[in-house]
Formats: sequence, structure tokens, C-alpha cells
Amino acid sequence: MASKMFLRLSGAILVALSIPSAGLAQGVPPAPGSEKAIETPAMPVAIKKWMGQDRTFSIFPGKIFVAGYNVGAIRKVVAVGKARGGLLGGNGATSKSELYADGIDEAMLIRIADAALGDLTFQLKAAGFEVVSLETARATAGADKLKFNTPAYSATGEEILVVGPTATGVRGNTPLAKLEIGSMGAPELTMTLESMVVMPNLAFDFAWAQGNRSLGFTATSQTGVRFGINPN
Repeated sequence: MASKMFLRLSGAILVALSIPSAGLAQGVPPAPGSEKAIETPAMPVAIKKWMGQDRTFSIFPGKIFVAGYNVGAIRKVVAVGKARGGLLGGNGATSKSELYADGIDEAMLIRIADAALGDLTFQLKAAGFEVVSLETARATAGADKLKFNTPAYSATGEEILVVGPTATGVRGNTPLAKLEIGSMGAPELTMTLESMVVMPNLAFDFAWAQGNRSLGFTATSQTGVRFGINPN
């Protein structure tokens, strides 16, 4: 398996950021369930090998099941700066900065999830992999532990909204920004399907935030817009 993962952003992301694009029409996500490449350039992202991936791929080298495609978006960032006061006591200062992303809703993220799942399935088949159908996987031991059709949720307060594709809903196994306990469906499903099970998560972040803690009477907090890719 190649050590690169290719992330493609559809025109829906440009809509979310309110950035006009001449190529927006060709980037419209495909219909739910369709296997179609997203017609925008891919961005190579280096990923780390972990938890025995090499061994699993050597056992089932050419067969893959894509277990949904959770997509989340950060909608709020907060930075707080505090100062404890002077050496002789007294009240310190507090500074707070907040930044919000407007227009990110469940329907828009589901369109992105549908496009991402369709694109990944298309790319895997084009690369020569046998991709197990959702119907086959659902009828196989271990599939129930992946917790398909979990409702969309907000985590860490209301800061991140997480959805899944139309066909699978949110996959509760290996969720985004949420603690998972007692859900180990992938190893069992890997063995019963005799294939590698991949569980994609994609999160969009739009800002950075930082605040200081100091001794004195001045506190600062800052936020700003950013774009970056974290391979984790």
C-alpha cells in the first residue's frame, strides 16, 4: 500500500468559506452512493504506519472495505488569556477571543461525506483493489460493532459538528472528537470479510487560537484564520 493518502476538497468547501471559484461547477459533489472521482487536484498527505497495518495488508493485500466516511467541521474556536495579578495580590486581567465559522451545517457536510466516500471508492477500484460492498459487509459478523447510522453529533461542546455519508450515517467506531469505549468491530470484520477495513475520518479546521497566563495585570488572547492538514 502506498504511504501517501490523497485528500480532495470539493467545491462545497469553497461555498462554506464564502470564497468564489471559477471552477465551482465541476467540483459539485456527486449524488449519494455514486462512485465518482472529485474533479479537483489531489493534495498528497504523508501518513504514519501504526497498529500492524503492514501485516494486515500482507494477509489481505487486494481487498478493502471502506466503513463509511465521518466528516467533521470546527465551527468555533476560543482563546482565553489570564493574569493572576501583581506580587502584592489584586485582581488579574482576563482576555477572551472567539472566532466562528458561518454557514457550516449538517446538510453541507453530508454532501462532502458523500463525495469523499464516492471518490475514495473510485480511486481504490482504479488502483486495482477489490472493494467490498456495504451490503456484503453489513451481513457479515462484526459489522454491527461499527455502529453504522449513528446520528450526527456535536462534540467538545458545540465546537465540532460530525456527520457521515447518506449510505452509512455516522460510524460510531473510531469517531471524531469523541471518546469510544468497548467498540472493536474492525478486527472481527477484517477476518470474516477477509479484507482490510478502513475507517476514514476527515475534520476541517479554520482557525488557530492562543492565550497567555502571566503574573501581572495584562492578559492577551489571539485568534486567526488558517488552512492546514493534520495527517492524524
